[in-house]
This record gives sequence, structure tokens and C-alpha cells, in this order.
Amino acid sequence: MALTKIKLDSMVTGTLPDANIPDDITITGLSGTNSGDQTTGISDGNILECNANVADNDFLRIDGTEVEGRTASEVLSDIGAQASGSYITGSGSLSAQDLTDIGNLSNTNSGDQTLPTDFVSATSGGTFGGAVTMGSLTSTGIDDNADQTVLTLGSDESATFAGDVSIETTGGNLLNLETYSITEGTNSIMAFRKSGNGTVGNMTTPTVSGETLGTIEFRGVGTGASFAIGASIQGIQDDDGGQYRVPVGLVFTTGNTTDTYTALTLDSSQNATFAGDVAVGGVNTVGDNVSALVVNDNSSGSTIGDSVVLTVVGQNSSAGDCQEIGFVGWTGEGYKPWATIGSRIEDNDSYKKSALTFCTRGATTNTTPTEALRLNSDQSATFAGQVTATGIKFDANGEVLGDYEEGTFTPVFAGTGDTAGDSATTQSLTAHYIKIGALVYWSFGITWTDKGDWTGNVKVTGFPFTCGSAGYPSGSIGYLGGGGDIDMTGFEWFVPRPQPSNTYLALIKHQNGGASQDVTLDNVTLPIFIIASGTYHT
Repeated sequence: MALTKIKLDSMVTGTLPDANIPDDITITGLSGTNSGDQTTGISDGNILECNANVADNDFLRIDGTEVEGRTASEVLSDIGAQASGSYITGSGSLSAQDLTDIGNLSNTNSGDQTLPTDFVSATSGGTFGGAVTMGSLTSTGIDDNADQTVLTLGSDESATFAGDVSIETTGGNLLNLETYSITEGTNSIMAFRKSGNGTVGNMTTPTVSGETLGTIEFRGVGTGASFAIGASIQGIQDDDGGQYRVPVGLVFTTGNTTDTYTALTLDSSQNATFAGDVAVGGVNTVGDNVSALVVNDNSSGSTIGDSVVLTVVGQNSSAGDCQEIGFVGWTGEGYKPWATIGSRIEDNDSYKKSALTFCTRGATTNTTPTEALRLNSDQSATFAGQVTATGIKFDANGEVLGDYEEGTFTPVFAGTGDTAGDSATTQSLTAHYIKIGALVYWSFGITWTDKGDWTGNVKVTGFPFTCGSAGYPSGSIGYLGGGGDIDMTGFEWFVPRPQPSNTYLALIKHQNGGASQDVTLDNVTLPIFIIASGTYHT
């Protein structure tokens, strides 16, 4: 007879025999108090039934109406967790207490990590193994701004900000923004980079001439209660770039309360253009002025005109216009030109002919310098005043002319014997000389009225320079008169002759083709007036 129902009133142990047991067995009173029938399932009051996947040390999971076995790794996969570390994702928030409880965040996962929208910093920091994606970074947390990457931290320890970066400090301490290098042989660099075509990160379109690659601005608080620009330094590309170099110049701007102006431009060809006056050096209040402008010419073998190292440029358009270099000093009424050097246009038609002028100020009053020397376009020189020189050489093979002098002297009649006495009288009406180098030209007009005690031969003393020792130069008589006469018996004429190594001349009588003889005081009847002239070498 088949067994259809078994009733157990107490604890059952052991194994029921398989023979003649139907597939379905209903056990009543399993709990000891429940007398109803029990079935397998996952509903209230059902008996749990395990399938064939259950193993020792498994975690259990309901699968339909059965109990399924799951390993530890399968459980982590089922709940979306990982075996070790801390992983934070989603759009929730962490409070300061949360971070304190967790301690230092440590993530060994090399993948990208996404922080919550509102991240409140704790006293302990966090270490992220991968890239960190965030919106805008503020002092209170991370604000949601997912459409723009504000800060990128690179694996090379670089930081890239997409927007403005403001660094402010309170108090009176000086705030420094520094770059430095800790590797020997490398430089510390602060770089301003601009992508081509105005697109961030565009490396395919080159920057072109005229583009501003970077600007350093100096600002202060203006009367409008805002930061106002005062000066700037701009890096401006001034030509097309190459593969590894881009030609860039620097533009320095300064300003006043109404506008800013370009003060200095340094182009990529090493040229400097100043918009205003340039002062080099300064005044040493303890000693003398120490201002100096030094212009070096590093060229070698340059021809004239190809080695210009200092240029003065003007917009002259008419004859007489001039560019000038001024030497300025304090005049009592302010700084005024003391002297100038200028290039003056001479030809208004071609603008090719020019003169170089030198002007000085000789007056003690505050007057404009006047022209002292002009070097003309035809290579001639015009001096407004006297010229002092140690010598003049007229051509490459000539001698140096080192002396020129004009003046007067006082000639006096005398004799070669005895003395003048108290009554000897000579009246010099005129006596001049011109000395050019070693040559002396002389002339005089004198009257002799009393011989005094003189005896011997007649001589005229008082010449300005000693006659040379070589030769016997002579002069000529232009006039003899005055009421007296010279006895020329046996002779045809007489001449004045400067005496070698002396400063006087003698009067020498001559015969035609014959002898010569000195004129003696006995040959002279006073008064006489003589005009004579001549030359001699010193």
C-alpha cells in the first residue's frame, strides 16, 4: 500500500526509505505547532529549496523560487563593488565627517575617477591614481560646471587652467609668484602660449604676424573702484614663424590717467624704437655727472655708410631743415641746449645734398646756440670764428704747416759802434709782419731824425724773429725822402738786408756787376724817411 501522508509529532532524524515514497510528501506539524500542509518556495511559510549550484562556503542568492550558491567574486560583481580600496562615484556628496571617518582617500585604480558634485574638503587630503574630472574649483568645493574643464593636472606635474587665475593676499606682505628649477643645467620658465586660429589646443594652424601671444599687465585701483591698467608688456609676433622658432617682438606700454601709449618696441631683428626721450645713465649727486651712451660697432671691414651704428631720423622736407643732436645742460632757467650737431639739407630739389653743422652758445644769457662750423656738401668747411690748429697739411705728400702769425713790431735806426745816446730818435709810422711757417714777410715806414752817439755802419733793429743762419735774404726800398739823403758815390743803389742769426738788417750799397758796401752813418744826412719791405726765413 502506497504511503500518502506521514505525520510527525516530534523531531525526525535519520533518512526516510526511498521505497514506495511518492514524489510529493506533505509534512504537517513541522514547526511543532502548525498542523497545516507545507510546500517549497520563497513565499511566507514556504520551505526553501536549493538547486545544484550550492557549494560549501557559498553566499546564497534567491534565483526564482530556488536558493542559488554564489562565490565572493560573484557577489562583488552582483552588488557593483570591488575587492579592495575606496571607490567613489555618482552625484552624491561627502561631508567633512564622512571624510574624517574614511581617512585618507587612496585609490589604486588607474582609471579615471569622477568626484561628487559637492566635495567638502576635510583636514586630511586625498590621493587619486587617475585623472580627476571636475567643474570649477572654488575655495568651498567643486561646483557643477561639467561643460568646461577648468583645471587639468598633467602626469608631468603641470597644471592647465582654462580661465582666469587670481592670486590675492591680505595684509602688507609682498606676494611673489615664482618659478624655479631644481635640476642643474635647466632653466626656470614662465611661458605664455597661444594656439593658432584662436582655438585652444590648435596646433595645426600656425600663429601669424600681428598676433599677440601674451601680455603682462600692471594694474592699480582707480577712482572707479576697480582695477585699472597702468602699463603692460606684450609679446607680439612680427613675422611668419618657422618649424622651431617664431619671431616675436616685445612692446612696452605706459600711460597716464587718460590713455596708454607705446613707449618702447623691441622687434625680432634686435631693433629698439623709443617713442619718447631716452636718458642713459644719471647724475651722481656725490660726484660728477656719470651719464654715458656707448654705441658699439661689431662689424669688421665695413665700408663708409654700411657701418652706421647711431642714426637720427627726422621728417625734413625743406632746405634748411635739420636733424640735431643736442648737448643739454642746466642754464638757470631749465635744461637748455648748450651745443648741437646737426645735419642740414642744402638742396631742396633732390634732398641729396646736406651739410653738417656745429653750433655753440657763447653768450652767458639763455640764447640759442649759433653756428660755429659748417662742413658743406662740396667738402668745404666754413668757420664762423678763428681756427686754432697745431698744423695744416694740404696734401698727402706735403709738409705740415704748423705756424701762422700776424703782428706789428718797432724798428729803430742804430749804428754798429758806440751807443744811441740820449738824442737818437726814430719815428716808426708803421711796421707789420706776417709769419707763415718759417717764412717772415715784413714791411715798415720810419723816419730817422737824430743819430745820437751812434757810429759805424747803419742798421735797423727790432725785428720780431731771428733770421736764419743760411743765405743772405734781401728786401727792397720803396721810398727814400724826408729832406735828408744817403751818399751813394761810386755805387748805383742800396738794399735792406736782414743779417743771419740776428734780429736786425743792414743797408748795403751795390755797384752794377761790382762790389758792395755797408752804408755808414757818415753816408747819411738826416732827416730821412724810408719805406722798405722784404722776406726772410727763420
